[in-house]
Amino acid sequence: MFVLVGGAQYLFDAAMYGLLLSAGMGISPANILARGSAAAGGFLANRYLTFGQRNDTRGRFAGSLLRFIVLWAALTAVSTGLMLAVSMWLGTEVRVQVAGKLVVEAVLAVTSFFLSKHWVFRT
Repeated sequence: MFVLVGGAQYLFDAAMYGLLLSAGMGISPANILARGSAAAGGFLANRYLTFGQRNDTRGRFAGSLLRFIVLWAALTAVSTGLMLAVSMWLGTEVRVQVAGKLVVEAVLAVTSFFLSKHWVFRT
């Protein structure tokens, strides 16, 4: 399930990033906004569908949300730094940036899965 949810987030993130860059937004704000937009639905889908936190009898929602925000902020900082590096090494053309984004986010997805499973949505 994490792969399905993550795949949808991955594609949405890259598409949003490309659209924002095409509209003239800078690399850093476009990356942050695209990742944030994709993460909004991903948190709830992973919480309920992937990691099975359907009830909140022990007050897990707030803790999971806080840990998710910390993880998202850390991975977004890494992603943004890498996207700026891509722009320095390969250029700022939108298709180059989107291709770089797809590579960067694929690598970060592995880290995200393990931290989500063992820390964010721990049961």
